[in-house]
Amino acid sequence: MACGGGEPTGTLLWVAERGGRPDVWASAPDGSDARRLTDLPGASFPAGVDPLGTHALVVTAEDDARGHREGMWLVPLDGGPAAPFGPRSERIRNPVFTPDGATVLFEADLESYRDLYAVPRAGGKIRRLTDAPHGSFEPAIGAQLAFGTSRDGNAEIYVATPDGTGPVRLTADPADDVHPGWRPDGARLAWIRAGRVWT
Repeated sequence: MACGGGEPTGTLLWVAERGGRPDVWASAPDGSDARRLTDLPGASFPAGVDPLGTHALVVTAEDDARGHREGMWLVPLDGGPAAPFGPRSERIRNPVFTPDGATVLFEADLESYRDLYAVPRAGGKIRRLTDAPHGSFEPAIGAQLAFGTSRDGNAEIYVATPDGTGPVRLTADPADDVHPGWRPDGARLAWIRAGRVWT
């Protein structure tokens, strides 16, 4: 089930390839009211639903004259045209809404191998949140920003303020720690290590 702001929105998003191209579909949790949300250039993949439950956040990937390009789109759940959102680059991954739905955090290669950025939903200046030579990835936002980074040689989980300042290392293990996610109340963080969930 797609979630917005940490709470289930009652909308299930999935990818179906009907006609040779991956598109995003939506339905009620029981599978009823299924409908195709995207008809965009390239392949489309769901990232989540905004906290109000009105729009899906979708990532597209396509090859054009400049090479491989990825981008984000806001798609109304009740129908209507999709709107391109934020930058386009070779790598735009793992976008998430802030709990108030006003900002989207994402992973991109805009200025480096990959780092975290924030862009207002209403449009405006893109802010860089991390600067690590070996990359930062998979943002999870609540009262704090959690993310993965390989700045210590392998993937570890860090937490920081929502604007990316004051990063603190949370894990220290030879195995990679990835896919952080906050509990809906923000009291605990979970992540994956060696195929198991840790908190």
